[in-house]
Amino acid sequence: MVKGLIDEGVLAVRQIEADPRFPEADLSRAGPELNPSQAAAAAELKAMMALGGFNVALLDGITGSGKTEVYLEAVHAALAADPQSQVLVLLPEIALTQAVIARFEARFGAAPGEWHSEVAPAQRRKVWDGVATGLCRIVVGARSALFLPFRTLAW
Repeated sequence: MVKGLIDEGVLAVRQIEADPRFPEADLSRAGPELNPSQAAAAAELKAMMALGGFNVALLDGITGSGKTEVYLEAVHAALAADPQSQVLVLLPEIALTQAVIARFEARFGAAPGEWHSEVAPAQRRKVWDGVATGLCRIVVGARSALFLPFRTLAW
């Protein structure tokens, strides 16, 4: 039926370029200068990552104290250490997702993959595929993101 409509000139064939699924993070972008406490915390996280294996750290501070910038420094270090590495950032509350994604986009010039229960099925499939193929290197999401098929989860 479609071929007949094309032959009659009712429908036209048009090629559409696929948009890039997940733009690469721009690691040349520098973050803001960290204060001494933030720099010390970032250095400690980087040292823990360099050791490899499982490590635990807790950043404690009031809202606005700069914890996110410390995490962004650690994410930068993980991505820079291995061009195939992937990073998962878990959020305690879905309501924080858009603000955190905006921070990642401002820092790395590319939005991370988003994963939680309110993401539309088509977008969930895109993130799942991007994680599985290694094209999605940063994911921000809820606990269920732990079950994504990461190829090289660095941190």
